[in-house]
Amino acid sequence: MKSIVFVRALALSLGLLWLSSGAVHAQGPDLNRLLGESVDRDQEAEDAMDAAAARLATTIENQINGYFPMSQHLSFDQANCTITVKKNIRFVAGGDFTDPANRADFEALRDRMIATVRTYLNRKVKLTMQPRGTAECPCQEVHIVFEVAVVESGGYAVTLLGNEHGRGNVSTIYELGQETEAQVPDVYLAHEMAHLLLSADDEYQDDRYPDRTVFTDNSLMGDFYSEGVAAAEIKPRHFAYVRDWLRGQYPDCIVEATPE
Repeated sequence: MKSIVFVRALALSLGLLWLSSGAVHAQGPDLNRLLGESVDRDQEAEDAMDAAAARLATTIENQINGYFPMSQHLSFDQANCTITVKKNIRFVAGGDFTDPANRADFEALRDRMIATVRTYLNRKVKLTMQPRGTAECPCQEVHIVFEVAVVESGGYAVTLLGNEHGRGNVSTIYELGQETEAQVPDVYLAHEMAHLLLSADDEYQDDRYPDRTVFTDNSLMGDFYSEGVAAAEIKPRHFAYVRDWLRGQYPDCIVEATPE
């Protein structure tokens, strides 16, 4: 360990070590005390690093629209100033996709849904960190990326229904989209992935939920069909729980979400 090397060099200069035929020999009780304290400090430093690593990786439990449970795993890489949001998803074949002959089409829709994460979510919003007073923050800017782990068991189940129309949701995707569509559009797939990975609430008008907060600013979670599909985008407010988690880890830093 570096600190032991330093202590040995210091001990040599103080006459507490002497060299003979390339070997290092101890001299006096003070050397044992110095080396013992060094090892203790190294162990304390390693314990602190282990504690910090555990502190900066956690699973967050959320609710979509105030009632739908969802969870994500967050980890903060301080060296690269990046937070990774990860979720295990189990894609289930339904409708015509249950036919092995349509396996390729099932995988194509699955892969297209995952690809929307890169297009609509990855590095679209960042977190800024500013110290309060004389405090220190590990980063000035923290980038946010997403990882979808496709699993065969466990995870969150998303059923893909082959050759069917319908109004889907976070758990059910229709290959052909709604009745007026020929296939489910990418923007809709990204909308559902934002539910899965960010626990982002819906922001469009729905008479079934009169208390819902409605936004008309080209939100990916809003009514993009009427506002314009091409303009739909994820917003900093959708990253609130990621921001709040980092605030909790660094209470002496001011953390805000802003577009990349």
